[in-house]
Amino acid sequence: MPLILTRTIIGGGFYAIDRNGKILPGWPVEKGWNFWSTPALGDVDGDGYLEISVGGYINGVISKNYLFRYDGSIMKGWPPQTTFYRDNYGSIIGDVNSDSKLDVLTTAGNGFYPSLGSGGVYAWDKDGSRIIGFPKPTEMDANAPAVLDDIDNDGKTELIASSDYDYDLTNFKPKGRGSVYVWNTNKTYNQANMPWPMFMHDPQHTGCYDCIEPSIIVTSPNGGETLEAGKSYDITWNSNGVDKAYIHLAVYNSNGVRAGLYYLAGGFSASLGKYTWKIPSYYALITNRSRSKIIISSTASITLPVNDSSDNYFSIAAPATNYCSQLQTRVTASMFKSCGQIDYSAVADINKDKAVNQYDQALLTANSNNETWCREKLNSTTSPCVVARPSVTITSPNGGEQLEIGKDYNITWTSSGVGQVNITAYNFSTLRVTTINIAQNVSAPSGSYVWTIPTGTATGTNVKITIRSTDGSVEDSTDNYFIIVE
Repeated sequence: MPLILTRTIIGGGFYAIDRNGKILPGWPVEKGWNFWSTPALGDVDGDGYLEISVGGYINGVISKNYLFRYDGSIMKGWPPQTTFYRDNYGSIIGDVNSDSKLDVLTTAGNGFYPSLGSGGVYAWDKDGSRIIGFPKPTEMDANAPAVLDDIDNDGKTELIASSDYDYDLTNFKPKGRGSVYVWNTNKTYNQANMPWPMFMHDPQHTGCYDCIEPSIIVTSPNGGETLEAGKSYDITWNSNGVDKAYIHLAVYNSNGVRAGLYYLAGGFSASLGKYTWKIPSYYALITNRSRSKIIISSTASITLPVNDSSDNYFSIAAPATNYCSQLQTRVTASMFKSCGQIDYSAVADINKDKAVNQYDQALLTANSNNETWCREKLNSTTSPCVVARPSVTITSPNGGEQLEIGKDYNITWTSSGVGQVNITAYNFSTLRVTTINIAQNVSAPSGSYVWTIPTGTATGTNVKITIRSTDGSVEDSTDNYFIIVE
């Protein structure tokens, strides 16, 4: 398509030049005028051909907004009126009043001098008729193009403009600032009727009517999800006119301020539309991880215009502990293995019968939803394959007690690997040690025997009890002496 140029030299006019640098037929136009502003393109009259809106001025101040056809002729009704001060920046084209027809808007002058023709934001329909409610006055010069957009996503069109060098007319001094204005038109926003809604067409300022506007849209995770550290998830997006994609994780504090930025991956084709992200387990330690967003950009810098982030926060959670899943892994790895084989696992041998088999699997299946039970079995590491050495240990009396003749006392002990025991007392109170045979062939696992001290038993202050296995292999005695009295 042709390339549109503007000239600032007096008598320069307005030119249309093709891609080979040749001036198109019918151009230039309005050679006595200067054109500082950039043009806007749109099919304003709906005839299938683009019209060109541009502001020109003469004698330094007098300014008009033109609407040219593609052949350089001026549309009927244009230029509609003289704007107050010149249009230095550019027009925009879009449907500002929601009548499904394109309108032309520009900025020039200000609203302080209504006697000279109130300025600010002007708007006309295709015939050059001023749209009701315009111009929208601004302080001092509206020295920037306006914008049409739905900035608050309420489905209505907002008109955005600005002023420069605002002036205090009461005290007659500059305010030292400019202002930004947003008007809610209360008209339905339709992007299809916004062919040139801002300076140079789009946020990238391409100045190109039918070029593909580069874009990236994050589709997942897009807010509300809970992702578990240690697991893999697909990050997905849609892109248009973008070569490469770069992915970052951003986390935000409670005030919505970005508190951390983590590079995940990048440099691959944006057309892939998907990247599988395995979240490192240590990401569960990141502060503010409950307020996370994915940012995808066209370069490694996330500040350039072509980028997008998750619409809302998602959360990164600590890895869940699945004890039953862990136990199943152990049982599967040791299935049909028994004591002495390399892959045998005492943990997997749930019933401790010295082999991992279908009986262990049946126990696990019956309790597969009981994480407490599975955790207990994972901690049950005692192997049935290890034969414990026989032992016996007296627990009472164990020294310091005073026992009376004729009364009953519990002799207690613990044992392992012992069948029966003999219980004997030894009185070391005299030069001649006295032996008292208390009981023979007592069941060792019972761990207890009631001893009624017989009448006639010698008293003494240095008495001990010994419990000995019937085969004599192991024995234990009280740690210290106890006393027998009448």
